[in-house]
Amino acid sequence: HLTHNQVVPGSSPGGTTSKIKASQRCGAFLFNILALTLRSNHQKPKKMKQVCCRDLGNDCDFTVSGEIDEVMDAVARHAKEFHKIDVTPEVAEAVKGVMKDV
Repeated sequence: HLTHNQVVPGSSPGGTTSKIKASQRCGAFLFNILALTLRSNHQKPKKMKQVCCRDLGNDCDFTVSGEIDEVMDAVARHAKEFHKIDVTPEVAEAVKGVMKDV
């Protein structure tokens, strides 16, 4: 284990030695590990959403749950295939208006 200001062999071509402040190196390493751990522990969980076709006024039992992008993609496919509706920006807003957190 290196101590503060201990001299260790360097890697320069002339074979010189360099001083390494081990406490600074270890401190920087530990700080990076701590930062990565905190960042991974504090990431917001993805919000799961749900849309029921019936909530949009349709007599249809289609329901989809997932992340918002997945839900919107599934709703767009369903609307096109089963209701012959293209999802316009206005329709997308209506869909988002009836979305529930699950």
